[in-house]
Amino acid sequence: MDSPAKSPATAPRRRGWKWILAVVLGAFLLLFLIAVAVLVPIAMKANVAMQSTFCQSKLHQLALGARIHAVNHDSKFPNDWTELTGEFANPMLLVCTDDKAHPVAADWASVGASNITYAYLARGADDGQTNRVVAFCPVHGHLVVVGGRVYPGAMKRAPDAITERDGAQWFDPSKLPASNRTARQNR
Repeated sequence: MDSPAKSPATAPRRRGWKWILAVVLGAFLLLFLIAVAVLVPIAMKANVAMQSTFCQSKLHQLALGARIHAVNHDSKFPNDWTELTGEFANPMLLVCTDDKAHPVAADWASVGASNITYAYLARGADDGQTNRVVAFCPVHGHLVVVGGRVYPGAMKRAPDAITERDGAQWFDPSKLPASNRTARQNR
């Protein structure tokens, strides 16, 4: 017995369905690739901003540790970072999150120049010198003053805002560009 013949009209419909599916899947793939191309740079920029914020936070914490040290030592700041062993449990704050050249020291006993990112400039400072520079990050250009304020990118944006007086580095926020005069103040 012969099978019923298929109508010629059904064969093109099947091929047309596969073609439509391929076009729809191709369109979804194209949209996905466009979304990735747009979102990846945004995510990278957000990561850079996040690392910079971590750096600012570390500088602020280090300045607070130095101020705590000053409270316990007749208002005098430490001579270097290694004198802060009583204020911090470990030395991981001494390395900027974006600094790949300086590994974090395992403990305070192993801290050396190779384990420190932040330049310490407050040797001999006292707690009343609010605009004296405590430290800066050579990676991001952030700086922190004795008063505890962190000025994001100030070393790069306004290097002339740093002056030297009596062998110490001082920061003049009025020399920052007008749009960048606000400082990050953690409380």
